[in-house]
Amino acid sequence: MNVTCPNCKKPTHAGEDPVHGRTIECGRCGHRFAVDDGSITSARERSVSEDSPAAVRAVPRQWLVALALAACIVPLAFSVYADPIWEDSFITLRHSENFLRGEGLVFHPGERIHGFTSPINVLLLALASFVTGQSSFVFTIWLYRLMCIAAFAGGVALVVRRLWHETPAHPLVCAGAFALLYIFDLKAVSFTANGMETAFMLLFLAGAVSLLLQDDPQPWLARGLYWAGLMWSRPDGCIYIGALAIADLTYRSESRYELLKSLCKSGLVCAVVYLPWFAGAWWYYGTPVPHTVIAKSRVEIGPATFAIYALENFFLRFNDIIDLTYQPIYGWFECLSFNDRFAAWLLNLLSRSAGLFSVMYWLFPVKDRLGRAASFSFLLVTLYFTMMMIYVWPWYIPPAALLSMVALCRGIVTLSDAALRRAERPTASRLHPVAATVLVAFIAGQVVMCGWNAIHTRIRQTEIEMGNRFEIGMWLREHGRPDESVYLEPLGYIGYFSGMRMIDWPGLVAPQVVELRRERELDQLGMIFAIHPDWVVLRNTEYDELGQRLEPFLEEYSLEMIFDVSENLRAYGYRPSRLFMDARFGVFRRRDLRPSDFPS
Repeated sequence: MNVTCPNCKKPTHAGEDPVHGRTIECGRCGHRFAVDDGSITSARERSVSEDSPAAVRAVPRQWLVALALAACIVPLAFSVYADPIWEDSFITLRHSENFLRGEGLVFHPGERIHGFTSPINVLLLALASFVTGQSSFVFTIWLYRLMCIAAFAGGVALVVRRLWHETPAHPLVCAGAFALLYIFDLKAVSFTANGMETAFMLLFLAGAVSLLLQDDPQPWLARGLYWAGLMWSRPDGCIYIGALAIADLTYRSESRYELLKSLCKSGLVCAVVYLPWFAGAWWYYGTPVPHTVIAKSRVEIGPATFAIYALENFFLRFNDIIDLTYQPIYGWFECLSFNDRFAAWLLNLLSRSAGLFSVMYWLFPVKDRLGRAASFSFLLVTLYFTMMMIYVWPWYIPPAALLSMVALCRGIVTLSDAALRRAERPTASRLHPVAATVLVAFIAGQVVMCGWNAIHTRIRQTEIEMGNRFEIGMWLREHGRPDESVYLEPLGYIGYFSGMRMIDWPGLVAPQVVELRRERELDQLGMIFAIHPDWVVLRNTEYDELGQRLEPFLEEYSLEMIFDVSENLRAYGYRPSRLFMDARFGVFRRRDLRPSDFPS
């Protein structure tokens, strides 16, 4: 029977569907409609009216408000309980405060080094510091947290609206499951609360995902603004832009020519909105590429060797990144000290299963364009992490996890419907028992890990960050001088509170370190003998790695202070875990630096 598609107004042919009767999915636009006695109705409307009378196309306002409120409460409660401030947040905050003092958007006054990564992070921290009168970093961080929490809640609202609209048979199940996975994602909650830019990355990515595969009208302006937001949030926003654009083209069923025009318009909007920062950074710093990106790359091995290294153990590293999507911030090594191996094994099984399903769902031959497009985008981002990064820093994971969660929820609901159709059962009135069990297990695991992470984060913040690194910074402020140099790896707390000149490894704010790595291939400890800093701060493990270089090191440097919270950690019931790597520090002074001020 030849009929006209009510969406694109093109002629097509109606076929038979065992559940919905005579239906067709238009080959041009992908719109699915039903044919009954010569009348044409939307398959979505028919499914809603017959299978699930309570379901509606638009998400009820009370549900949207409730989920957005929950997305505010969880990170707010996490902030109150754990009060986390991430190491890198203090690096960015020092740039912001120098900017407000008129010394430039720099870490060290007079040195134009792009020592932060996110434009929106540094600018909003500057705004928060200005509003709070630059009175205290505590007030600044809390105001910035509130901005991040609002962005975090906005992200869940954008995706929930789209999922509810795209899932007529189970809108509450699909959208609600996504919301719970998102709201209790431990890394997303942590990096929303601790001063990083992650919440804004999630907000703009959620907006871009909400427009993915949207047919009519083409949302080129809104898409372009969301893309620009991704670029303002972090330079690797272009990776997500490319992944979503490729997925849109791959799973678009109507004319791709119109889509290409729309994507080009969006790209132009993105370029115009991002151009002020791009051009300004190029003029001010001499390059639009953040120095942090260069410092974290393997400059000492060169591009050819890096390409070979990227291909080595490719599938092993690919699998590791998939596992990290739902695991604790630094993997299970971070939390093994709780000594509950069965719980860790079970949670690891759930997180690995969710990651594997999400990265493979695009291969399933089902009519779920949105879910498969999200899965394909997640695959592309994971491939980028595998190829380009030696180590994937944990704050990079939440945006990729958002794509995974969309694929996971849409995939489980879609496969549940397919299984029920094969059994000739109504799809809208129930969820397949296996699908319901899997969703409940994933959500329960996410909630448990988020709570686990809150306990761990509070201990880390109390003992490691404020109990150790903060104290080192304050000790150096008292005993050192602003013009004296300090060589170390943990730059944030110690650099901010000491106020001294930092020479860090791998060179986030120290270009001379990057140049020495490139020219002489020096490692972290070898760098000490090349730059001869005034002060050196070493972890216990780094001190042990000096090996044969220990004797010349002690000839040049004198141990002035030890900071050790190992016993405090053991009091919590911890056995050696990643926390102990930062439990013990030694502060060393160059022996010829003001010897009269430091008698033996």
